[in-house]
Amino acid sequence: RSTSGSTGKPKGVEVCHRGVVRLVKNTDWIDVSPDDRILQMASISFDATTFEVWSALLNGASLCIYPSGKLTMEELVDFIIKQQVTVALLTARLFDLFAEENLGMLHGLRQLISGGDVMSLQHAEKVFHALPGCLITNGYGPTENSVISTAFHLKNVDQLGTSIPIGRPIANSEVYIVDRNMRP
Repeated sequence: RSTSGSTGKPKGVEVCHRGVVRLVKNTDWIDVSPDDRILQMASISFDATTFEVWSALLNGASLCIYPSGKLTMEELVDFIIKQQVTVALLTARLFDLFAEENLGMLHGLRQLISGGDVMSLQHAEKVFHALPGCLITNGYGPTENSVISTAFHLKNVDQLGTSIPIGRPIANSEVYIVDRNMRP
């Protein structure tokens, strides 16, 4: 994988198999079954692909591969409907654009994950109201930890303050909060 992190300079990141398994198998932040249809639209060199591909393959779900090329939100929504996608991971920016669409027709989507940046409170509320049966998750984590380290499930808009939390560590993960001197 290649990631810029906070340096802005691309660097290679080696990810071990157990990190990928921790992400998608016997975990507490997603529930993927053979009945699910996972949206795969990230570039193969982007870490989100790890979630998309392996959550389907390691859980017997179907992988719905979005055609490469420039996409419009209308085409994405149409693809999700036609392919009967049930689980999707979108970057925070794409999540925001997605929220601006007429989402009422996406009643088959049961889990929508946003990651890669701060989840917009305004857009999360919009999606929450438009898709009442869909679990909206704010996923946070660096590439080095296989995409998602913590997750926050939006279950009630009243639980939110001025921002959406990054949540708690997912199963088989630990999170340490340190100061600038790397002290707990």
